[in-house]
Amino acid sequence: MVVTPAGDANKQLGSFSFFPPPREGEVRKFYVNVPRPANVRFDAKGQVELSIELVPVDKDKNLLDSSVRVVGARVVGDR
Repeated sequence: MVVTPAGDANKQLGSFSFFPPPREGEVRKFYVNVPRPANVRFDAKGQVELSIELVPVDKDKNLLDSSVRVVGARVVGDR
């Protein structure tokens, strides 16, 4: 899984791998450090839009039946 600012795939903020693969419905937490304020644009409410992409470990293979659901996100730290 790769996290980038929405619309800017060249600014990778974090990447994660699942091992062992989670079971369906299992919740996993991942933390991403979002640089402030230089590299990512926050709106007037302090929100930012991020993109999450599922990427196969072996780039020569395709993902056949994978999905991710974001159940929550928050920015923690100085405002």
